[in-house]
This record gives sequence, C-alpha cells and structure tokens, in this order.
Amino acid sequence: MAWLVAFDNAGSEGTISVSVAYSFVHNAFMVLNPEDYLWGRIDTEGCGTLLRRDQVIGTPLAKRLFPILDEIWACDPYVRQYVESQ
Repeated sequence: MAWLVAFDNAGSEGTISVSVAYSFVHNAFMVLNPEDYLWGRIDTEGCGTLLRRDQVIGTPLAKRLFPILDEIWACDPYVRQYVESQ
C-alpha cells in the first residue's frame, strides 16, 4: 500500500511530492525513493517533483509529513482494515 503526498512548496519550485508506503515488517509508514515504487505517469501527473528519501527524512518537511500520515492512520478506516487483514 503506497501513497503520494503532495505539498504546495509556495515561494519555491511549486508542488513537491513524497512517496510513502506502509511497511508490514516495521508496522509503520516509510518514505520511499522514487525508484522504490512503480508509480504510473497518471499517478504522478500534477505531483511536481517527487523527492528522494534523503530529501525528506530529518528535514522540516518530515515534520509536516508524519502528522499527515498519522492522521490518515487514525481517521481512514479502510487503511486500518487493509493493514489488519494482512
């Protein structure tokens, strides 16, 4: 299960996106490198620049990203149901 999380990078290069997946091994969300998931062209259309893992982890963007992922986990019953069924 993977997602693209897009951010409007106002005042800079426009939209940036982060590829994330749920890891069943770690029971947590993980930031992926763009080549770690085969996103289709239609998936990334309008997503701007897809960032590498090292461009996210340990940065202010990570402090924005992980609360969003926590919110998805807490509020989306379909995500929880999918994870619990695996």
